[in-house]
Amino acid sequence: MPQTPKPKLTILVVVLTAFVTTFTGSALNLSIPDLSQEFHAGAGMVGWLVTGYTLAVAACSVPAGRVADITSLKSVLAIGVGLFTICCIAAVFSISIMMLILIRVVQGIGAAMIFSTNTAVLLKAFPAENHGRVIGYSLAATYAGLSSGPVLGGFLNQHFGWKAIFIVTGVITTAACIAVLRLPGDKNVKNLKTDSCGESHHLLTDTDLHGKTLQQLVRRKSNQQQDPEETLTKPHSLDLTGNLLYLISIVLLMYGLSEIGKGWISPVLAGVGLAVGMFFLRHEYRTEEPAVDIRMFRENIGYGFSNLSALLNYGATFAISYLVSIYLQVVQGFSSQATGLIMIAQPAIMAGLSPVAGKLSDRFSPFKLSSIGMGLCALGTCLFVFLNQGTSLWIVITALIITGFGFALFSSPNTNAVMSCVEETNYGVASSILATMRSIGHTISMVIVTIIVTCCMGDASLAEASPGILIRVIRIAFIIFTGICIAGVFISLKRR
Repeated sequence: MPQTPKPKLTILVVVLTAFVTTFTGSALNLSIPDLSQEFHAGAGMVGWLVTGYTLAVAACSVPAGRVADITSLKSVLAIGVGLFTICCIAAVFSISIMMLILIRVVQGIGAAMIFSTNTAVLLKAFPAENHGRVIGYSLAATYAGLSSGPVLGGFLNQHFGWKAIFIVTGVITTAACIAVLRLPGDKNVKNLKTDSCGESHHLLTDTDLHGKTLQQLVRRKSNQQQDPEETLTKPHSLDLTGNLLYLISIVLLMYGLSEIGKGWISPVLAGVGLAVGMFFLRHEYRTEEPAVDIRMFRENIGYGFSNLSALLNYGATFAISYLVSIYLQVVQGFSSQATGLIMIAQPAIMAGLSPVAGKLSDRFSPFKLSSIGMGLCALGTCLFVFLNQGTSLWIVITALIITGFGFALFSSPNTNAVMSCVEETNYGVASSILATMRSIGHTISMVIVTIIVTCCMGDASLAEASPGILIRVIRIAFIIFTGICIAGVFISLKRR
């Protein structure tokens, strides 16, 4: 795979887009009360600023990735960044909550284009032996956005208002727009086809024995079996039916899950979404050029279990910040500002260690490293099970650091493992599936919390709960999250 003439510019584009897509959401969360007051909107309506964005990202990631694989990764990335920038500008001039929600939905579509292409563009810019390292840079920027969002977002909202968040975000994405337009166009290059659908799980044994990267072993096997002059060709079919079924399934499933506990219609919608999803899988399995190659999940153990591991990891860890922040404020009595400074420990560790973990995955088995990371996440969530009213703050910080270290060690190597199992022409869809696993995992994590809260507290909010009941909710939630992480460890190891 030849290296692009502008690898540093590619890293800049990916780092900026990875940072801004996470920063915007985490920063805007602190403006919810002000937005509710300014537009005279209820909590449910304002909540759609988050829900609408999340649904758009989840529903459009795979279609955007498919379009990018068929046409041009750079073009889809450029359109996504441009759309995101335009929405930042439009948000500043919003005159109603409905207008702002619509802008956030469109911005979510732009974010889906970014998520489905920025990792793919990054990997095409560097040789396979450096993939883990550069993936680490991207994830470090993602966690930097998550960690700086509450701090910088709170400052901007308090001193300049919520519009300042969109202004700062727009400036960053404008710089990203200029940078992405300077990237070279996609090229159809001569390369060796990888035997990614059926052999990578056998090659992993060689990875463990000889210290080779998965990409190097796939390439070596290809040398033995393929014509060295064979050219990688782009897929030709958009698979409109498959993409439509996917979009309907994800929207109904995620919306139904996110509204669990608010009436009988939510589980019905989730069930319909699941049923449509079954039709989607059946259609994809029978289609010659599917939007998502379902056969890969069955025939390639490394690819299928790596995506499943990602789903479990996000599902077990996303609600940590939500639960711990409420624990620190309600039980321990810290202010929201102090809580934010304490909570920054986890994403800061993620941002600092992700490049290191990614670089290690270029030298050692990414499957082993991500399994160790999942184990550390299990240890961290297990520590949270023992929280009580007298727990030392240092124990909380230690648990946050352990889960941050575990997630950093899991995420970069696991992403490297997933992308190692697909051909270059499928990078877009592979990236978008990972983004979908993240979105679904986040939703499942909060659904688990919602169900526990409903069973223990009824309609009361966590912020209004007594310390004793809150601790009970936290313990039950983290017992479940620890179990999910332990299951994830076994699934990660199963890839061998």
